Amino acid sequence: MNRFLSFVRRKILRIPADRWDYQYEQGEWDGLPAEAGRLEALIGLIGANYKAPAILEIGCGKAIMLRQMPEGSFSTFTGIDVSHVAITGARIYETERVRFVHADMHDFMPGNKYDVIAFTESLYYSKEPAAVFARYIPYLKDGGSMIVSAFQNKYTAKLWPALEKKWQPSFTQNVTDGKHIWDIRMYHIEAVTALKAE
Repeated sequence: MNRFLSFVRRKILRIPADRWDYQYEQGEWDGLPAEAGRLEALIGLIGANYKAPAILEIGCGKAIMLRQMPEGSFSTFTGIDVSHVAITGARIYETERVRFVHADMHDFMPGNKYDVIAFTESLYYSKEPAAVFARYIPYLKDGGSMIVSAFQNKYTAKLWPALEKKWQPSFTQNVTDGKHIWDIRMYHIEAVTALKAE
């Protein structure tokens, strides 16, 4: 894609996939050293509640969470991301138990059910986060959980009220690197189902 067309698609048409691809191509999301504490907390939360779960990560980027997970800490791992560039980078980590899919969270159709569905720094980019959250509930196994990780910014100010009109988290945690703050919230399926029925 030539530079002018790329600029039009990113800056004028504001096509999300093109914007993310450009940022990944520029190396803006390589490393993410400040994310280590957040990812450690997220992985610890999964490990404290599940033994070798099936995991779906929405917003996986270049497999940063997977790369931090201990060997044998999951049965299967599926990651999706809207950026083709990110998914291409993630696919070098694929195995029989790990796969990565280039997909948009708004219309991705999982072929399986999962113990954990984690929105890692992705749900607040949706204009209707509660609707996206709700559409993944049928893909949870009995006793499964949704986990939402979100950096505190102008988008997340609207995220939590939108979700918590219907669902209350069973666990919340704040993680900071001294400069940035992330919220991590877990929603167990039993609580989600009961509240949605009201």
